[in-house]
Amino acid sequence: MSDASPSSATRPAPAAAGGGGPGLRGLLLAIAVAGLLVGTVAAVLGSLAAFERTLMTTVQSRLSEVATEVARNIENGLQAGVVLEQQRRLLAVLADERTQAPDLSAIRVNDERGRILFSTNEAEIGEAAPLAAAEMPNGDAPAQWFRADGARISLGLRLTGLFGEPLGSVTVTLPADTVDDQRARYAISLALGAVAIVAAGALLAALLLALLPLPGAARLEGLRRRLDTLYERAGLARPQPSAAPDPAQPAALPDSLARFEAWLDRRVGSLGEREAEVRRLDETA
Repeated sequence: MSDASPSSATRPAPAAAGGGGPGLRGLLLAIAVAGLLVGTVAAVLGSLAAFERTLMTTVQSRLSEVATEVARNIENGLQAGVVLEQQRRLLAVLADERTQAPDLSAIRVNDERGRILFSTNEAEIGEAAPLAAAEMPNGDAPAQWFRADGARISLGLRLTGLFGEPLGSVTVTLPADTVDDQRARYAISLALGAVAIVAAGALLAALLLALLPLPGAARLEGLRRRLDTLYERAGLARPQPSAAPDPAQPAALPDSLARFEAWLDRRVGSLGEREAEVRRLDETA
């Protein structure tokens, strides 16, 4: 009969061993890459936050060492009976500290009114220190303060006399650009590392998906073969993917539906003949 089982030439080729189709493999690859990307971004952000805390702690410790060394020299001068305003040797101490840390922008010694007594920039001696009112030395001020704004990073150390009276403060200033450069270099290195990790992970995932059989692939292949057997026993051709139908052409009916339509036409014709025979018998009677 015309609708017998299809020949081997019309049957779809069996899927490759360990299949699952490029669609499934592509979906799994996209999920793996997305997970790797999210994890890498989270790790990068965490590393940046940890680096920021470590960097600021290191900067504060470094500025504190400079301020503490200057304060120690001032204390030695006070114990020798030299008042703060007359300790001219502090200029050499400040210059030596600046030489050891050339990235510092300024080291200043201020009196209790905020006037600069000694500085690595001698031109500003006698002027008001560039500090906010809350940072001016007073009895209630903390022994040490640390401040980072957009242009500079500053640390101040309060000075007290031999009897605990306030004398002023030592301030050490570092340009914020120095820290920003270190932060930018670290961020660039992290970004390059993250790109390399994601690229290597995506390549490895693609290789694994291409070489290893997907879970359930053998079961899917068995189901495909059983479906082919059912179509063959039923005497039906397995539907094949086809292009979208042309709206200008009448839709083609499946073979089974066409056979049903022909049978229905025959039954309707037979019923019409029987009805005509009944009317003829009625007229004869």
